[in-house]
Amino acid sequence: MERTKNSLRNAAVGMSATVIEMLAQLIIRPQFVKALGDSIFGFDSLLSKVISMLSIAELGIGSVICFSLYKPIAEKNHDEVIGLMQLYRNFYFKISFIILAMGICFAPFLQLFTGGLYENNPLYLYTIYGIFILDAFFSYFFSYNKTFLIAIQKNSVINIIKILYQCLSLPLFLLILNTTNNYVTYLIVWVILRAVENMTSYWFVRKKYKYLGDKKPHPLSSEKRKKISKNIRALVTHSLGGAFVLNTDNLIISAIIGLVTSGFFSNYITLTSSVHKMVTQIFDGIRASFGDFAVQRDQSETKRIFLVLQLVSFLIYTWCCVFLLNLCQPFIALWMGKEKQIPFIALVILIFNFYLRGLRSPVDLLKDVKGLYWQDRYKSIVEGAVKVLFSILLGYHFGIIGVILGTTLSFITVLFTVEPYIVYKYALKEKVWSYYIIYTKYFIIATIICTASLGLNIFLFHTENLIHLIALRFLICLIFPPICFIAMFYKTNEFKYLCSSLTKSLFHTSNKK
Repeated sequence: MERTKNSLRNAAVGMSATVIEMLAQLIIRPQFVKALGDSIFGFDSLLSKVISMLSIAELGIGSVICFSLYKPIAEKNHDEVIGLMQLYRNFYFKISFIILAMGICFAPFLQLFTGGLYENNPLYLYTIYGIFILDAFFSYFFSYNKTFLIAIQKNSVINIIKILYQCLSLPLFLLILNTTNNYVTYLIVWVILRAVENMTSYWFVRKKYKYLGDKKPHPLSSEKRKKISKNIRALVTHSLGGAFVLNTDNLIISAIIGLVTSGFFSNYITLTSSVHKMVTQIFDGIRASFGDFAVQRDQSETKRIFLVLQLVSFLIYTWCCVFLLNLCQPFIALWMGKEKQIPFIALVILIFNFYLRGLRSPVDLLKDVKGLYWQDRYKSIVEGAVKVLFSILLGYHFGIIGVILGTTLSFITVLFTVEPYIVYKYALKEKVWSYYIIYTKYFIIATIICTASLGLNIFLFHTENLIHLIALRFLICLIFPPICFIAMFYKTNEFKYLCSSLTKSLFHTSNKK
């Protein structure tokens, strides 16, 4: 019961933080474009993706920290916890300098993607780029403490700090954009506030968990260090491939089509990524609880919870796909302007990628809590290579649609085949075919629900008023999918277990109050 309560609290606060962050983006972006223009907006989106790619130097150490900390935290072994945190602190310090070096190495190629922006003032261009690099560099000095909070099921603390940061930063950014129209000033304030956010998490951990401040060395056994090192080496390849799959679309679009189109595309990525981040809070909220459960329970119980999580991911991501499919185009027209829409077929493919990425969440979660990093260490490299190759080739022939299709092909040919196989073979000790049968059933149902909802909205509502259209479509999206879910799944064991767990947790919480 305590695990469920922690999971619900972490998920609720995490989703609240994501909603506030999304609302802040919705307010800031039109003001940013108005003050600085579409080209600088596209440039800002491009640099954000470059920094995300450079952050592959993090090497997935956060996942290794959580996996390594679950057991000593459960056993209250403070000496081992301190030793692990000292080890990770050293890793993160090294990582910050790796990011700095990689950023400097990428700098000579930056102008290939900027479409001539600041061509006559390269110093200004590299000043902006340098601010982005320094922000990534300094963030790693404090971020390992955040992972400790995740491992002890205190994600809510991180997200409460994020909420405070958003509430502070939004009025400041709007003031700067409306009074100075200066991009560099905007970035400097952004970096300062981000540093304050990271330092606040650091101070909280040090004050609340004072034993972590022990300066005396707590060396780990050579066997444990060897195991951690092995997992980190495996996660190097995972991070490399993941960076190329998730962060290269803007770079390829900027190089092939242009910065302005890259900026238009980034609006859609903001919407889908915000929704994905919101849903991810649910799985992040239960990550530590599931890890604690998995180290204390047998394989059959782990499989039962895994199947429940598969159903949860299907229900949530299908519902999100319905909202995105029906609301994205009118919302972009209202928010940024109709001229900034991408073709509808490109939106459909983007939402399909969103669905594929989301349905892997339970597999990814079980991989993390079981520490299955080494077994598929080359998967992400192959996936990233497939994505970049096909996105460039198809992008030259079909434009933005081709670039997005490259991601689809990488998901289907590599991600969808390797990860489930690894989880079923090493974590569940079963054949993987049952996963594909369930996945296929879920995909067919999701396609029917999404198509039917779109058909209903097109048939029922005909209005040029975008606000009215969005409101009417929102109601259909809100009501129609849950009716379908209940009708199709109310007799299944997973659905009954899910309803029972939520009811017990909520009832227990209300009684306690």
